[in-house]
Amino acid sequence: MQITSLLKESTAALHQLTEDAMPLGRVLRGDSPFEDYGTLLSLQYQIYQDLERHLEEQLQHPDLKSFFHQKAPWMAADLQNMGLPVPPPLEGQHPAMSDAFAIGVLYVLEGSMLGGQVILKMLKKVESLDGLPHHFYTAYGAETGQRWMAFKALSENMVPENCAQEAVAGANYAFGFFLEKLEGSKQVRQPSAVG
Repeated sequence: MQITSLLKESTAALHQLTEDAMPLGRVLRGDSPFEDYGTLLSLQYQIYQDLERHLEEQLQHPDLKSFFHQKAPWMAADLQNMGLPVPPPLEGQHPAMSDAFAIGVLYVLEGSMLGGQVILKMLKKVESLDGLPHHFYTAYGAETGQRWMAFKALSENMVPENCAQEAVAGANYAFGFFLEKLEGSKQVRQPSAVG
């Protein structure tokens, strides 16, 4: 089984929980799509920036270093184009990452760019977001599919069979980190029922 197929199969439940926690519905159906989109970008920026900062510090293999590309600056550009501040970094603590573990984390980060293509189509239907540049969701543009295929090839070369579970652990860690921050943001955004 290809490593990306194993990662997809092994992380399916956590992946779905993470998608369900995304506040995208508020942007698409809410009364304040511009503000909600800004909140979504701010939250994503903090998550990506923190995870990418640590990942970049941990990468050892030259092929991983040359493949890796930070996505947080694209979200920062989107926020700035909306006239919104770029939020402060989270500066969380993350585990040490082997090459295989890093591949798992990259699986989540690179896979999000595929999902971003679907999200972009939905965002383009929101009238109050019309005309906004979407640096993050259009980042790889027509090369998104090629980039994913390059990641799949890199994964196969970098993760021997005896390290496959390390890659699964890395992907589960990344999805878990996203989920923790997304769920935590819900607590902050929702007014307390106690009063």
